[in-house]
Amino acid sequence: MATGGVGKYMIGVIVKKSTSNTRAFRVRCLKLILDEHLKKHFNKAYNYWALDITKKCGIGDVVLINGMKNRPTVRITHQIEEQIFQNGACVDPITGKRCRGNKFIDMEARKKEREMLK
Repeated sequence: MATGGVGKYMIGVIVKKSTSNTRAFRVRCLKLILDEHLKKHFNKAYNYWALDITKKCGIGDVVLINGMKNRPTVRITHQIEEQIFQNGACVDPITGKRCRGNKFIDMEARKKEREMLK
């Protein structure tokens, strides 16, 4: 089992919001597990409940989480340290341009289209 202890950072995607605590989210993190028989790594998903202090995150965001020493509840074991990508606002890390899938979005052409529609 994956241990996400204190001081261990993990990247995951927010998949669910808690109904009882408005600042708690379920974060799905992937870990590569080696299959000894096939000598190949496979993804295994682990779900952690994380607390968002900034209240900026939403479902679908990519976040960085870290384990907590003092847990507010038994279920919440991690804290959201940073929001890496918002849902729908993906940026290519090399060029710095926004992208949709594997194609870049031309922001200048998009602004011209909006002006023409007005």
